[in-house]
Amino acid sequence: LLMFVIALTASAYSQEPTQLTKSGVSPSVWGVLEIPHSQPPHPGIVILHGSRGWRAEYAHLARVLADSGYVALAVSHFVEVPPETSRARTSQNWRTWQDIVRNAVAFLQSLPVTRGCKVGLIGFSHGAFLAISVASSIPGIGAVVDYYGGVNTIVTPFNDQLNKFPPLIIFHGDADTIV
Repeated sequence: LLMFVIALTASAYSQEPTQLTKSGVSPSVWGVLEIPHSQPPHPGIVILHGSRGWRAEYAHLARVLADSGYVALAVSHFVEVPPETSRARTSQNWRTWQDIVRNAVAFLQSLPVTRGCKVGLIGFSHGAFLAISVASSIPGIGAVVDYYGGVNTIVTPFNDQLNKFPPLIIFHGDADTIV
């Protein structure tokens, strides 16, 4: 339901990602940051897009979450490293995308409005695979929301991630024949 409402209203909200991290941070974090209007501190949320890349709906979702009291960062991780079709390149890119997520979380955690609060990860399809693959390696991750994603074992076997894995909720449909 949330995605339906966002899709209906996102066409009027077309904010594009900008570089948010300083030039010394590599890989850079590109995205849209939305901050609540209420008094801090606020928990943070990193939103990770699907395999089709950036869409206005992600920026709009960040605004909706900020209006609900979260500091929300919709990340465009394909800006630095576009997707590839070969498995070897995907494995190399995957590590870079994981670093972008780590840098995005570090960026959120460095903001005064989130100081001392946990950060959640919300991923859609490819972004959900990415969120799950990196969540246990980032201190301060409070939860992961997986929309029609799964587990990527290209880089890190899933069993190696379980010891420190945060709470996880998965939304997935029976008709999905890809994931």
